[in-house]
Amino acid sequence: MPRRRPSSLPRSLILAGAVALSALSGGLLSPPSVLAATVDLTQHNRRPPIGGLPDWSKVGYERGEKPLPDDSQVKTVVSPDVLASKYGVIPNDGQDDTSGLERAINDFSNTGRDGTFVVIQLPAGTLNLRYTIYLDANYLILRGAGNDPNNGGTVLEFRPDENTRYDVLEPKGDRWSEEGMYTAWAYDEPDGTLVGGIRHVTGNATSGWLWPGRSVFRVGSKRVANKFGVPRDLAPDNRKDIFFGTVNYHWRNDTKVKGFMADQTKDIAGFLGYDALITLPPLMTPRSTNKVYYDAVNGSYPWRAGVNVWIAVPARYYDYAGWNVQEKSYFRNEYMYQDWFIVESAGTDEEGSFLLLDHNLRFNVYSSSTSGGAPAMEDKAIPAKASVMPIEFPVTHVGIEDLYITQPMDGLTPADAEHNYGNMDPASAMHGIVLRYAQNCWIRNIRTFMTGSHPIATESAKWIQVQDNYFEGSWNKGAGGNGYVRGSRVWDSLYYNNTLRNLRHFTFQWCAMGNVAIMNNMTNDFNLHGGWEGFNLVELNIITVPYSHRPGSCRSNCGGEGGSSEDGTWAPIYWSTGNKASKWSGASGPQNVFYRNYMLKKFAPNTGQVDYLPYFDRGGSLSDTIWQFGWDRGSAKGSRYEHLSVDGSTPLPDWATHERDHFHEDPAVGVNGRSHDRYTSLFLGDLSNATGVPTFSSIAGYAYCRGKTPPKVVGAGSRECLPWSPSAIDVQKYTHIIYAYATLASDGTVSLTADQRSQMDDLIQQKLRNQHLKVYIAVGGWGLGMDASGLLAIATNNGARTKFGTTARSLVASLAADGIDLEWSPCAGSKCISATQFATIALALKAGLKDFDLSLSTPNDFWSLSGLNTVTTNLTAATEFISLITHQAPLTDNNPNSQVNILATLEKAQRAGMEPNHVLMGLPFYARSLDLKVPFCDDGICDTTGSTRTSSCVSKGSLGQGTFPYYAMGSILDGGEHFDTLDYQTISSDDDDTEYMQLVDGNIILTDTVWSVTKKSGTSQDFCMGGVSVFSIDQDDQITSLAGAIFAPGGLTLPPATDIVAGFHLQGLDSDGFLREESWSSFLGTVTSQYNDAGAVGIYQMLLFGALEIQTQIANRLRVFLTDTELQQDSFDLYKRWEAKATNYQIANVTGLASEDPDWSYCDTVTWTLKDHDAFKTFLNNSLGLDLDTLITGSFYVDRFTEDCVHSPPQPPHGPGDGRQSAPPPAKRAGIPGDPYDPPDNCRTLWDGIRVIDPDKYFASPKDIINNFVTASDIAVQAYTVSAQTYPSPFDLALMLQDVLTTISLGNQTVANILAYKDEVHKDQQLQEAFDQAHARESVARIIVDVLLAVLTFIPGVGEVADLAIGGLDAWSLFSKGLDVISLAGTLGRNGELANLARSGFATLEQLFVASRRVETVLTKETRATRGALGARVDGVTDHLLECSFGDIGELVLDGAGLAASLLPPGRKRELPGSSFIDTAAALSAPRLMKRMPPKAQKCMFLDKNAGNFKGTAYQTRCKTLNQDVTILELSDKRPTGKKTVKYSDCRALDGGDFGDDACTCDHLVEASEAVLWTGISDDKLQGLCDFFTANLPTARLDFAGILNGAFTEVVGTPPRTSVQNKDRPPERQNLKALLDGNYKLGTFKSKLIDSASIFQGLLFNIAP
Repeated sequence: MPRRRPSSLPRSLILAGAVALSALSGGLLSPPSVLAATVDLTQHNRRPPIGGLPDWSKVGYERGEKPLPDDSQVKTVVSPDVLASKYGVIPNDGQDDTSGLERAINDFSNTGRDGTFVVIQLPAGTLNLRYTIYLDANYLILRGAGNDPNNGGTVLEFRPDENTRYDVLEPKGDRWSEEGMYTAWAYDEPDGTLVGGIRHVTGNATSGWLWPGRSVFRVGSKRVANKFGVPRDLAPDNRKDIFFGTVNYHWRNDTKVKGFMADQTKDIAGFLGYDALITLPPLMTPRSTNKVYYDAVNGSYPWRAGVNVWIAVPARYYDYAGWNVQEKSYFRNEYMYQDWFIVESAGTDEEGSFLLLDHNLRFNVYSSSTSGGAPAMEDKAIPAKASVMPIEFPVTHVGIEDLYITQPMDGLTPADAEHNYGNMDPASAMHGIVLRYAQNCWIRNIRTFMTGSHPIATESAKWIQVQDNYFEGSWNKGAGGNGYVRGSRVWDSLYYNNTLRNLRHFTFQWCAMGNVAIMNNMTNDFNLHGGWEGFNLVELNIITVPYSHRPGSCRSNCGGEGGSSEDGTWAPIYWSTGNKASKWSGASGPQNVFYRNYMLKKFAPNTGQVDYLPYFDRGGSLSDTIWQFGWDRGSAKGSRYEHLSVDGSTPLPDWATHERDHFHEDPAVGVNGRSHDRYTSLFLGDLSNATGVPTFSSIAGYAYCRGKTPPKVVGAGSRECLPWSPSAIDVQKYTHIIYAYATLASDGTVSLTADQRSQMDDLIQQKLRNQHLKVYIAVGGWGLGMDASGLLAIATNNGARTKFGTTARSLVASLAADGIDLEWSPCAGSKCISATQFATIALALKAGLKDFDLSLSTPNDFWSLSGLNTVTTNLTAATEFISLITHQAPLTDNNPNSQVNILATLEKAQRAGMEPNHVLMGLPFYARSLDLKVPFCDDGICDTTGSTRTSSCVSKGSLGQGTFPYYAMGSILDGGEHFDTLDYQTISSDDDDTEYMQLVDGNIILTDTVWSVTKKSGTSQDFCMGGVSVFSIDQDDQITSLAGAIFAPGGLTLPPATDIVAGFHLQGLDSDGFLREESWSSFLGTVTSQYNDAGAVGIYQMLLFGALEIQTQIANRLRVFLTDTELQQDSFDLYKRWEAKATNYQIANVTGLASEDPDWSYCDTVTWTLKDHDAFKTFLNNSLGLDLDTLITGSFYVDRFTEDCVHSPPQPPHGPGDGRQSAPPPAKRAGIPGDPYDPPDNCRTLWDGIRVIDPDKYFASPKDIINNFVTASDIAVQAYTVSAQTYPSPFDLALMLQDVLTTISLGNQTVANILAYKDEVHKDQQLQEAFDQAHARESVARIIVDVLLAVLTFIPGVGEVADLAIGGLDAWSLFSKGLDVISLAGTLGRNGELANLARSGFATLEQLFVASRRVETVLTKETRATRGALGARVDGVTDHLLECSFGDIGELVLDGAGLAASLLPPGRKRELPGSSFIDTAAALSAPRLMKRMPPKAQKCMFLDKNAGNFKGTAYQTRCKTLNQDVTILELSDKRPTGKKTVKYSDCRALDGGDFGDDACTCDHLVEASEAVLWTGISDDKLQGLCDFFTANLPTARLDFAGILNGAFTEVVGTPPRTSVQNKDRPPERQNLKALLDGNYKLGTFKSKLIDSASIFQGLLFNIAP
């Protein structure tokens, strides 16, 4: 049968949907003729790291920093003519071309240089090859004439010669024998160190050194290690290649110890710190480092910067045991954990010789397979040693392109190989291309057809890019593991847009890490093949697997990589279990991520293909789910490795038959499906130019466009209600400002009134503050009541349109403005403006404006006009941007400005030909009132009938009827100054955080908030829009909350705070597992320096998320202890044994005082008999608090009293009462070295029959308590993360931050205590006499206390956390009764109040405060010191917030913080726990202000006489310059009457001294006394408050808040923010569980008094009694 060749294949392709569906037939497909759209694969189009996921932004060629090379980088071309004339490489001549091509490659192997390449241009036609060609070169491209064998392409026919075919097979004949193909040598060599001067050298090598086998091309070094030069020469021709590349074998060196080793003096020579785990900490242990210690004693390699290094770590017994591997012969000393690094520096410290690496370790470097006490395996006395091996001469920058490779087989047909998963000719199982010790290489646009085995395989390769290839067919797909696209030991590489047909698997295996497989199309499974592959991304692939793709489809030499046969059928995903995969490697590793893959499978014969549930649904319901395999789901992102398990505890033995199990649901574990993402790709940003799977409706998400285009920020408007001027605009935030509105007459004349021209002059002056600012004049406002008759008239009047353009230009020029903004008008009665007419108006206007700008504002209706697609090109060319006004007056209560509706309108614009980046998202800074046709309508979408309510700040008859400025709405929502009175029943929010206020009459008001503005600003980037357009600037509140919200994290310019923190790669623990305070300090410093515009909420979100990351790292560190070898073996039995002795010692004392007669049967033994059960029970309870009925009968040794050790029995009872005597207890400590409770053998008496404790039942298990902490930490981190992103105020964030820092400090101490206990366990196990019982017992006690307290610092109110706290309290209460080493029992252990509080779930604020005070009372000094150090570093952020970020009048809350200083007695301000004042953005300012206070003010700052000048002279000097404008309060009798803008120099003396003469009325901040005066509280009452708080500081927390709330009611008349019903907020800060669940939106309190109340609550919350 003639050999079948496929038809034409394009150079670059992305498979279309039709092609994917055609694959369902399962037949051999011709390649599609669909050209790929261009998709940028470089870092320019890659998403930044995503919180909680690995960082894939640096994969592939040159880490994605450059595209694959093009001809501009080619220096030399070896043409086909040169190949023919000089090297005899001639196509179609039937002669062997191997030697000639090999010589050409060798001749030019060193010609290429950094940045320039040599191209060996192969001719069109067929070349004949017969043995492996090594591409041992750098900067070389092997390029064919194309990959189409039938259309001028280059065809490489590989027919292995006799020296290349495998000449020894396994006994079954099913695969080549690695051990059977060997060579041995024996020779003599001179050696002057030996007698006789001759060394006899012997040795042998097997073909396993060739792994993964012979191939057509091998990209890698061919160099032979020095020690193998003679053996290579002696070897027969068919064995010489065994020695090729040995320059990079770890046994190549000639030292006395085999291999390059890690430091063998350490159990762990380098600690895992995988820097791609960016929001949640690394797997298993967060000892984060890029340092590894190597063996410098037995090796002398000259390590230096730039050296490539391979680090390999053997598996240990505990690995296999942890995977529940049943077959003990699978427990092997294999290098399971491997990675490729580049040395940044080498050095020596007190620990030894080390290397600093270019990225953090992705596994722990255990020094050998027996490290950590692991048992030896394979009956080997010498364990496997971890290797730290220099990679010599790695091949770099080699590309293979545009050619076709095939391996014809006589007597075999491709049809016989189809769905035949056996080996048809094992002796010819050669691969297509192998990359070994290669980096920055690529395979592009090649075609393989029927290779001997793998079309492409890696074996130690890094930064590889395999792109736009078509791999079809293999003759061998059976035993030994053949016929893969094999990604083995490959790191940080990219597999993009490849097609796979008639192959066995696409695999990542053998520690392949950090790779991306995207947009590949395959009819085989994607196979996580085992060997701890991890942190890979598999996304946007089409995986359609027929039923015949199964192990049973095999005709000969069947079996997998391990050689055994399998049952079942391969599903689209394969995950290797440890029990099964350890036959050939080991379990699949951590966090392999699958996302938006199109996966179908035919699971039974004669059936159709079905969706691969639970991981894919063609309906799209699962498309946004991020599936993380081998990962826990304790939190949404997860944080640690977890082997798959059906029951949650027993590791899964085999993936077969479990392919469709729901491992993401309880009780199963091992798959995390809790995270979701809205974007099409986790790897790339914009795939809009791609075809194929990214366009499938069930797959596609949004493009990620953040940062792609510098966004415009446009604002417009004027204001009535409050004093306001253009100088109040922060012009640095805006790119354009539009003045609204000019008048347009019917004849086309556009004009402004005299007053408007004056306002425009003020606005134009703002350009002096920002030279890039543009100012436009708006013509529009039709939707707000402006007369649209002029626009309607000129729509049909050419002369009027011309006049419009000329008068507009004249107006703009006369005012030194920059352009005109024109708004389209909807129909007015029967008059409408069509798309064509509006385009005609706009183009005429632009023609008249000439070099001045034009922008458009277009309501939603505009984009539904017919014929729009005929004018968009012209409109785009004529305009700077087009604003999208989706917030027009709606006909229903379905929010027109929701993301769904915005996207729908944007899609209309795109369909009409408008590019998204030319469109700006409209943001209304005002609310709309909507009258419902049916009041209280709740039947989905309800019709509206217009608006009958208008804010009092909008004059009757003026523009804006039916609206409420945000400053008016915000005051209602947040309890500030009221301009309008609205009686409302409920307030709720939609998914976009827009507020719905339902009034008592059943109608609604729809308003945006700071949160919705942030979200929509961010959404404008998500939708690839050009920015945002504000309608209008002047409607914002006094402190420009909405304008600030545009730039908050998650808004227009900043990613969400979680993603920002993710980019820090924060490593909070050092190599010993302890807190790195310098890391926290550096993190805080960077936050303040780089994110100044993020605002208080944004900055404190970042601080909180950073702290949560460190908390999780500590929790993971503790989790490691749960599996620690020594602790596993000890299981805290040592502590229980010692505690049992201590408790039984006390019981013996009590027994000796009881009226129970001993039986002196023997001199050395006393037998006790319980005579009076009830009396002894009462006595025991009164004496020790123990219940007699909980004890068991046992025995206990006691000391004898006399010096000669003659026993003196206890005296009989005598005396009054219950017959007890007061004599000294008979059981005393020995007073000799060793165990104080174990009398020496020659001086003791055994008391038999005495009641003793049962230690297993009596003592709490520290292991269980630590596990509780870890579990509670996972819950709390998730809860805090949700809460911190759900409408937080600075106050709320600061409270959470304080709690987390306390938890971190407690966890850090717990780590120290566990290590201290481990040290004692180690001594005990080593039978050392230096162990210290007291030290060990105290360590365990501290573990219990610290962990318990840490649980109490978590957000309370969640049943799971409360239950854990209760369990911990009960355990501690019991444990403490036997504790006589430390005195915590009375403080905490018997405190029933705290336990009761825990049981109640801390349902109220008061209970939370009480619990917090209890925690504070028992914190150790070490914990306080740690928290103090962390808190002190927050002070730097505080300074920044106070002096720079808020600026000018800012948040009045900052001034109110000064009031809190009166609560601090002199000298106490630095004695607070944690020095912290970190509780709220308000309270943060108090310590800063106190530094400038006169001494008298420290006593009571409330009083005017004490607070006159406490701010001093240094405020804001490093943030403001003398010529800058500042916005200040206008004061009358120290009460605010308005605001004004002045130069900073007007408020300060020019010499930098004190304030100017007008300091009182030109004060840029409000004095504390002034703020208090606004409340109307008298001086006497203020003095009383000061005295009260100074005297009653410990109990002042709740009372003070109550007094201030009462004062608020006294002044304003209503309490601060009453509760609302059903779908709105519960009472303020009372229902903490609702807060945790995200149902409670905490308003940003801007009222002066409410801010003060929050300040005082926050400050007092953390002041310890």
